[in-house]
Amino acid sequence: MRVSKVCGSFFNRRSFQTLVLPATVLIASGDYTAPTLPAERDAVPAPPRLTVWYNTKCPVCNAGIDWQTNRLVQAARAGIIAFRDINGEPEALARFGADVEAVRRRLHGLDAEGRLLVGADCAIAIWRHTPGDAWLATLLGNRVVRPLTRLAYDRFADVLYAWNRRKGHW
Repeated sequence: MRVSKVCGSFFNRRSFQTLVLPATVLIASGDYTAPTLPAERDAVPAPPRLTVWYNTKCPVCNAGIDWQTNRLVQAARAGIIAFRDINGEPEALARFGADVEAVRRRLHGLDAEGRLLVGADCAIAIWRHTPGDAWLATLLGNRVVRPLTRLAYDRFADVLYAWNRRKGHW
């Protein structure tokens, strides 16, 4: 170890090990927590701007959300959007009358104001929060095109749901 050469005569090898190794052991063992400022300790994390429930048992849905999540890494880390598996939280949307079967048929999401978004409206909200996809939300979510977007999404979702049932994914 060249610590004594870097730090001069202030630290010798033995004193450096005495100072550094216990902290390293604490960090590695998970017993160490970094000091935080009072504001950081008392701060409650902000809820995501969009929480999306989807069905992980559908391979197409799962792949689509994985692809979208990889594009949204920064937004997900910042808490802007959260993806949740409805199979792990079957009662999550019960207050809206949506059960697991409803989410298996179409994406469901809650925006920051607590409004329920279903199907194409949820997909449009995801695109709006995805860097580089806002143009898609603008194009497919405008007043003129949105009804066609909903129709296309609903037909695709119906076919996908039937395929998943036929394949026995749930």
